[in-house]
Amino acid sequence: MTQPRQSDAARGDVRKAGTGGSSLRELQLPKRGALLATTVLIMLGLAILYINTYEMAPSLLPGYPGDAFFPRLVLGFTAICGLIILGGGLLRAAQRGDEDDTQPAQADRLTIDWLETAIIAALVIAYMQLLRPIGFEITTTVFLGALLARRLFMPWPRALLLATLIGAATTLVLYLVFGLGLKVAIPLLFLPLYLY
Repeated sequence: MTQPRQSDAARGDVRKAGTGGSSLRELQLPKRGALLATTVLIMLGLAILYINTYEMAPSLLPGYPGDAFFPRLVLGFTAICGLIILGGGLLRAAQRGDEDDTQPAQADRLTIDWLETAIIAALVIAYMQLLRPIGFEITTTVFLGALLARRLFMPWPRALLLATLIGAATTLVLYLVFGLGLKVAIPLLFLPLYLY
């Protein structure tokens, strides 16, 4: 006696259910709530960083910006971009309000890999804490290499080597532009503060 043939959709559901390992890393959130919460947290962090810029040394020469000028410029630009993204996201969500009633509930939810997010957050915190003790050169190279190595589709030894080289090259460019070009105070370990 032959058993009834299982449909492709049913077989797909079985395969999806059998791969439950990845679902444990996924966190589903409403898109509007996730956008609002993320933007608020980022704005709060920017405000804290902006307050910390008042502890930076002022300019030694009258009429020239001090060490806090460039960080404040970057923080202000980031805050403006964040407000634009928040406004656009809330506006699009409001425009889709009438359409969401006819769409599946899954369409308005955001899936986040919480483990990868936690790893990136830990790397950022470690970078902030180790920047002064270890130095800009090593800390930035390791930080950028660690972020990039997981995203290179190649064997681990090659991915780690290539990510380290790209991180070192990016660190050198940042040093040349901000350290030597714009005279931004960077906690250097072995690179010179001035070339002349």
